[in-house]
Amino acid sequence: MDARLQELVDYTKEKLGLGNYYLEEYYLRRHVSSTLKTVYTLEMEWFPKHIIARTEDDEVPDGTASVSIFIDSKKLKNIMFIGGKSFLEKPLLENRDKQTTIHWIEQETGMSFKEDFILWKKEERSLSFTKAINGVEVHPREWVELEFDEAGELVTYWMNGDLTEKTSASKENYTLNLQNAEPYIRKHFGFWDFPIDELEQLIRAYTIEEVYIRNDLSGTLPLELIQNTQDVDYILRWDEPIHKPFKRKPVKLQEELKPEQAYICEPHPETLQLKNEDVQECVKEVRCFLQIVYPNDSGKWKMTNIHRNYDYIDVKLEQLQKSRSIYNRKLLIMLDSSSFKAFNYMDNEPMLERFKEYKMPGETKISQEAAYEAVKKHFILKPRYVYDKENGEYVLCGFLDCHHYVDAETGKVGLLNDL
Repeated sequence: MDARLQELVDYTKEKLGLGNYYLEEYYLRRHVSSTLKTVYTLEMEWFPKHIIARTEDDEVPDGTASVSIFIDSKKLKNIMFIGGKSFLEKPLLENRDKQTTIHWIEQETGMSFKEDFILWKKEERSLSFTKAINGVEVHPREWVELEFDEAGELVTYWMNGDLTEKTSASKENYTLNLQNAEPYIRKHFGFWDFPIDELEQLIRAYTIEEVYIRNDLSGTLPLELIQNTQDVDYILRWDEPIHKPFKRKPVKLQEELKPEQAYICEPHPETLQLKNEDVQECVKEVRCFLQIVYPNDSGKWKMTNIHRNYDYIDVKLEQLQKSRSIYNRKLLIMLDSSSFKAFNYMDNEPMLERFKEYKMPGETKISQEAAYEAVKKHFILKPRYVYDKENGEYVLCGFLDCHHYVDAETGKVGLLNDL
């Protein structure tokens, strides 16, 4: 084992009190943070000393401590005791009351409660906290969840994202409200067709399209924020199909990383910017792919964005002919990042097939204005700090949401969760 990793293993054993355990397996991982920073972690599986090996089914035995530590800060990212059983020398937390838990998280992360993280959910045997800036939740959401056993002992500390990284933004007063944001609300209010599986029919309903409205009313940011994604707008056309088979190759997501990569913090492939010539190579290859796999679809597909994913490239396409359904026909084509050759793809057509037999929506009898007036009291506008990838900073926004809908045929107001 590399001496630097051995030092981190020894540190973990002492910090967590893993004297009753031995290290069974370890490996390095890296991911990209919300702010496009490459983060390396050391992943470890610690077996209780009385367990010699895995089960016959190669399953991890109960009592195993699955631990993840940030390489750069040595701060704990995750610890999970498989089966909810722990053989630690002493509990990580003496009791599970809220204040003790908050103090422990502050020590582990170096962050301050109510300023850098806030309570998100509280259940009988679990607590969840979400990352914040100036006490306001951030998007994309990053959180930590703690679970306790019946005796009150911590059995899971699971971090999604990085709550140990201090995030800041310019302080400003939140001035958005449903009145001054109304032009944006109306723009994102409309009807969509929702499939009701139990009735095997489509229901046309008016509701809000979730979006983030900038606090200064200068624009919006989309709900889905995929980092290092380049939006494009190419309609793919061709004259002749290409008659040759397309052979799919498996997608490999697991990387074999070396300590040298971690300790120099080698950038994750997902952080590498796509050049203009790379985009043109993607367009060329995707057109070629469609000529082979969808030879009769010239002019029917539009490339919408390109995204690096691990060490390959995702290209998303949408059909030009859209319906008002909440589900539309889409393609995801995966390209090798070195050769730009397509090696796999996903088509959501099989999922949409079942809707073809559904009964169509009834007549639209309710106007958009009437529906707006009927449901506007249910509109929600909550403050959020949202990462603006174009400017590389968090900006204060209002999250526009609504849990209700208006039936376009009957005018009935109901809960979206009931659809």
